[in-house]
Amino acid sequence: MSKRKERIAEKQKQQKMRTIWISFGVIIVIVAAGVWWLTIPEDGEPVTETTAEIRIGDDEWTLGNADADIVLVEYADFQCGACAYYHPILKELMEEYDDRVLYVFRHFPLTSIHQYATLAARAAEAAGRQGKFWEMADLIYENQPRWSRGNAPFEFTGYARELGLDMNRFQNDLNSDEIFQRVERSYNSGMRLNITSVPSFFINGEKIMNPRTLDEFRAVINRWLEGN
Repeated sequence: MSKRKERIAEKQKQQKMRTIWISFGVIIVIVAAGVWWLTIPEDGEPVTETTAEIRIGDDEWTLGNADADIVLVEYADFQCGACAYYHPILKELMEEYDDRVLYVFRHFPLTSIHQYATLAARAAEAAGRQGKFWEMADLIYENQPRWSRGNAPFEFTGYARELGLDMNRFQNDLNSDEIFQRVERSYNSGMRLNITSVPSFFINGEKIMNPRTLDEFRAVINRWLEGN
């Protein structure tokens, strides 16, 4: 066999092996995702993984009834696709249970994989200084595919203008040490609870397995309400 034919044969062999390994990797990902889905309880039964006292500060971002028997705490990352998925679910839940549940949002930016997660958290906090935390959170989540690809600082500034914020104040707050520290404190509280992924949910201090749908989340809340 000529050297040219040998090179062609070797190249074809390498391409074939590469295709096999790529297919194998895809299969592993699909199987892993299927196992994750199937192992979540069908009836939405909360699964306790960690029990901890979660104290709610006066300056936390909350929705609902401050005196509610049920306290739902979420640790989230604005650049996390799963967190964006749960955002409208949580909004609808709070429309239904706002008088019976207190919802608390906390930052847990995964900076090792999400380049703009901390910046997004700071943007929401800066907007919160002007009474627009939840509105900024909506815009950040709704436009996640856009700013996650790049140019996030420009995008967040645009959202601030859209919300009618004082832009000088927004920029100053965005880069302030106090905002950095607020996000860091939130993240550190999650670390003390041994959080390794987001979103992570706690109900009355107990970490639950993430429900897959609005109906399953509703079922979890109802079980906790019935137990009080």
